[in-house]
Amino acid sequence: MIFGYARVSKKDQNLELQIDALEKYGVEEIYQEKITGTKTDRPELEQLLKVLRKGDKIVVYKLDRISRSTKHLIELAEFFEKKEIDFISIQDNIDTSSPIGRFFFRMIASIAELERDIIRERTIDGLAAARARGKKGGRPFTDKKTKEKALNMYKSKQFTLKEIKDMTGVAPSTIYSWLKQESTQTDTAKIRMWLRIENNNKFVRSKGKVRESIEHFLKDNYKMEIIANEYIIYVPYTTVDELEKTVYNILSELNSEADMRNCFIEADVYCDELGLTW
Repeated sequence: MIFGYARVSKKDQNLELQIDALEKYGVEEIYQEKITGTKTDRPELEQLLKVLRKGDKIVVYKLDRISRSTKHLIELAEFFEKKEIDFISIQDNIDTSSPIGRFFFRMIASIAELERDIIRERTIDGLAAARARGKKGGRPFTDKKTKEKALNMYKSKQFTLKEIKDMTGVAPSTIYSWLKQESTQTDTAKIRMWLRIENNNKFVRSKGKVRESIEHFLKDNYKMEIIANEYIIYVPYTTVDELEKTVYNILSELNSEADMRNCFIEADVYCDELGLTW
C-alpha cells in the first residue's frame, strides 16, 4: 500500500500543495498533521509508522516535512530499511525502491557513522595524550563552597553567566546541570532575532507572505514580540545544549517555510544573558 505524510507548522496553513502532489503520485491514504517541526511528539506520524508493513511505500512532498533533523532522518531511513519499506520524497527526487535511492540513504548513514567514529577516535587519542602528561579525564572537581557561591550568584539574578564563570571558574553548563538536579523546572531564554527574507528570483513575490507566516509561527509557539525591528522570542529550556538544539530547529523550520514559497532567509540570533549567538 502507498501511504503519504503531509505536515505544516501552523493550524492556519493549508496542506493542499502537499496533498495534491501526493495524490498525483498515487498515494492511497494520507496522514496529515499541523504541528511545528521542532516538536518531538507527532501523533499522526507515530500512527503511520505503526501501520506500515513489509512492501509498503511512504511518500512525502519534501524531506523536511517528515524529519526534524539529519539524525532523525537517518533513524527513519534505518527503520524503513529494516521493515523493507520504500521511501519517496517527491521534491528531492529520492526513491529507495531504486538502487540509487537506496544508495543515497546508505551513504547518509555511512557518513553519520564515520563522523561518530572520528569523534570517538579523537576523544580516545586526547585522553591518551592527557594521561601521558599526567592528567586525568573528566571535569575537575568543584568544592562545595564554590558550588554554593556559583548557584547563589545565579539565583540572585545580579550576575551574568560570564561574570559567574570569571569569579568562580564554574561553566554555565555545570550550573545548569546542578539546577536540573535540584529541580525539573525549566528556565526561559530571551532570544533576539534579526531576520531577512528575500525572493529566490525576480519572478517570485512571496516574501511578504513568508514573513507573515513566520511571525504567526513565532507568536503561536514562542510569544514573539517585535522591538526595534527585531523579533524577541522566549524559549523554554533546562540545559544550554537543549536550548541550542531548539534554536537550530526553529531556524530550520523558518528556512523550510521560506523554501516552500521559493524564498530564502538570513538570520542573526542572540541570547544576551547566556552570551550565545547563532
